[in-house]
Amino acid sequence: MMFHHIAVIVVSSRAIFCTNGFRYYIPFFLGLVEISSVPFSIMNAFKNDKSLIQKYPGAYSNIRIAFGLSFLAARVIMWLPRIMDFNRIIAIMISTSEEISSQAALGATFAAATVLTLMQQYWAFLVIRGLLSGPKKAPVKNE
Repeated sequence: MMFHHIAVIVVSSRAIFCTNGFRYYIPFFLGLVEISSVPFSIMNAFKNDKSLIQKYPGAYSNIRIAFGLSFLAARVIMWLPRIMDFNRIIAIMISTSEEISSQAALGATFAAATVLTLMQQYWAFLVIRGLLSGPKKAPVKNE
């Protein structure tokens, strides 16, 4: 999980600090893509307090669906074309740069964006599997 955060910092830093067309991606990488974090946080609150799942099973089911759909929309459907374009620009800059240090920094960004995308795809697989498994129920307490 730590590598995910490092990769996000690398990719976001390129978008923030470089003026070679990367700033176009700031609203997406630093804003829209995080929309799935809202239902994810609520879902985690339910998971951390199992009694909430027992009290509000419908709300828990709905928040799982909201998280899954928002994750798939933002981090798969909208992510893929943007990250491909982002990496395309990086590849062009690597091939036209004469400085080894620039090529190395851009290569690191390309690698981080690619790994981040692979992680997103793996998580998407887990999200889809979770959505298809149906509603989760909290364990019943024996009294």
